[in-house]
Amino acid sequence: MSRLPLLGAFCAFTMAFVPRANSCCGFSSSPNSVIGFKGQANIVIWDPNTQIEHFVRTASFSANSDEFEFVAPTPSMPTISSADRSCFDLLHKLSNSETPSSGFGGGGGYGGGGGGGVSVHQSLDVGSMRATTLTAVDADSLKKWLEENEYKVSPTQTVWFDHYIKKGWFLTAFKFNAKKKDIQTEAIRMTFKTSEPYNPYYVPKDNWSKNSRLELFLITPVPMKGFVGKSTPWRPIPSAPKQMIESDVQDLSSSLKLTRSELPTICYFSRYLDPDFAKGVNEDLFFRRTAIGTF
Repeated sequence: MSRLPLLGAFCAFTMAFVPRANSCCGFSSSPNSVIGFKGQANIVIWDPNTQIEHFVRTASFSANSDEFEFVAPTPSMPTISSADRSCFDLLHKLSNSETPSSGFGGGGGYGGGGGGGVSVHQSLDVGSMRATTLTAVDADSLKKWLEENEYKVSPTQTVWFDHYIKKGWFLTAFKFNAKKKDIQTEAIRMTFKTSEPYNPYYVPKDNWSKNSRLELFLITPVPMKGFVGKSTPWRPIPSAPKQMIESDVQDLSSSLKLTRSELPTICYFSRYLDPDFAKGVNEDLFFRRTAIGTF
């Protein structure tokens, strides 16, 4: 049985079987699968002193397949853990916004191990999902490895893979068992080193969707501005930055299964809402200092 990859911004993936976008990449175990990406909610927390980012994401899909995978790119090797969805409830409360009603908010993994220019760095169970982190020497090696493991890769997915492989990034595949038509993933936290806060945004053309939506909470020591790639300003206008009180920061760290010391000493947060994100974009989101403050 052939499987198709889904790539995108936690990352968006495309499939040979009419996939949608989620700024990751995705695959299914059925050749006739249709996976629709309905939306995602992300939290980006970054500390300039340690250059450590905690990236938290939950997403919703519609699918007619019993099983599918999505892939997330990170600039360095991530540690991966489940998180309590109450972290999103807390930030909605602090921003005076309602939790979206559309669903924002392990079985076996890849077989075959590494080899042929592909290195598997970790494979672990995270909640009900299986996460496998790998790197490849080039897109052809990764394409061959995926196909050997019964996954079909489209041309736009190959371009997507090549984009991150050339940058030396890591790709983490999450295998998800779908028990119902409408699926909402668990909250997953990925922690990694990065010189500037980052949110996956590039989606392969096969995964573009007319109705995808991104909600993003940015938490940093000072207000920052979003850019697509090096210099293109991100269009959504954020809510006014608010400094979190200490009790809220402690509640957030607890829901993320982190110690208080793993979050910035001072935490400003802003909420972004992008009603039609990533379409036609081949770069990710990066956040940089504004005139309001400096590190």
